[in-house]
Amino acid sequence: MKKIALIIIYNHQYNKNINIIERIYKDRFSNIYHLVPFYYGEKANVIPVYECSYFFQGYIAQGLKSYFKEEYTHYFFIADDLMLNPTINEDNYSEHLKLNPNSCFIPEFITLHDQDAWRTGEAFRWNINFKGVEAKNQLPNYEKALQKFQQFNLTIKPIRFNQIWDKPSSPSSFRDWVRTFIS
Repeated sequence: MKKIALIIIYNHQYNKNINIIERIYKDRFSNIYHLVPFYYGEKANVIPVYECSYFFQGYIAQGLKSYFKEEYTHYFFIADDLMLNPTINEDNYSEHLKLNPNSCFIPEFITLHDQDAWRTGEAFRWNINFKGVEAKNQLPNYEKALQKFQQFNLTIKPIRFNQIWDKPSSPSSFRDWVRTFIS
């Protein structure tokens, strides 16, 4: 068995594309999985996930129990609307991405405290206990998470007020803003 899993993430239910994508990659990858929102078909390697397509990263945690195998050294995640370079396959991906069995390829890490994007506020308000979120058992505890952060030289610093909430533009909008948190 090859030690890599190719996992294709669909942000919408394009079931007609499953067979097309399999034909493209079947000669290059032995272990192909599809994460498809609300899939209702019969293909065993297509994993139904239940999440808004704006948050398709949740598909990975939801599908983990279906595609995870101890013998896989790497999981290769791509989008269904991405064409992987035709020269890359399960035998040479590690050379192309300069990987070894203990490494991973993530092109860039960003830290929330350095961002001014609206996604920082979304991350701050995200609730692991929200109904339908099934990732709680997949996440490390605080100490293990800090160890992983240190492994990749990531730091945790305070987040600024304006990274989470819009500044009130007037005294009356400030009053309305405060009411949203009191009620």
